[in-house]
Formats: sequence, C-alpha cells, structure tokens
Amino acid sequence: MRILELLAQNDIMDEEEARALTHAYTTLRDALHHLALQELPGHVAPEAFSREREQVSASWQKWLMA
Repeated sequence: MRILELLAQNDIMDEEEARALTHAYTTLRDALHHLALQELPGHVAPEAFSREREQVSASWQKWLMA
C-alpha cells in the first residue's frame, strides 16, 4: 500500500510497522479474494490472522487513539 510506504519513507512511521501493516492487509485481501473466487462467503474464523489482527490493533491504538 503506497500510503504506508510513503509514511515510512518520510520517517513518520517505522519501516517495520509499515511492512507489517502492508503484510496484514495483503494477507487478508488475498484470503478473501480466494474465498470470492470459490463463491464462498467472505468470513474467516476468529482465530485466523491473529498475528495480523494484533499488529493492526497495536497500530490503531498508537496512531488513532493517541
């Protein structure tokens, strides 16, 4: 995601955090796309993507709740 890349390039966000958020987004997007191709509902198990969920939650708290 370009916006996260730009935040990291401009030293607004840590590069590792930007990479982790990009990975979380693309991982979930790919999984949902795969389900859509199979004409299945776009729902995943609550325990799926727990690492990604933790990263997004931590970043949400850091950037949007500060």
